[in-house]
Amino acid sequence: MKYTPPLGSVDEKISLHCDRVKSALALRLQQRLRFLRQQKGLTQEQVAERAGVSYKFYQGVEAGRRPNVGLFTLEKLSKALGVEASELISTKSPKGS
Repeated sequence: MKYTPPLGSVDEKISLHCDRVKSALALRLQQRLRFLRQQKGLTQEQVAERAGVSYKFYQGVEAGRRPNVGLFTLEKLSKALGVEASELISTKSPKGS
């Protein structure tokens, strides 16, 4: 087992916590996007076109390769899927699941 020294400053602890929150949100977003897209019988290309983003960008978001999605883009993706933006990152089960 590799030894990991304890975190030193409060700033380091806060930064680590923020990274974990971001990771959890990114994972939730990608799972929710895939679920909603499949539930609606859409392809990744169709969602990308509806949202006005490139297919490669959307594919990266859904695959977790693009964890940082801005609020404007989140809104565009939610509209493309016919849901509120908050539903894409909610901890509640998606409607219809």
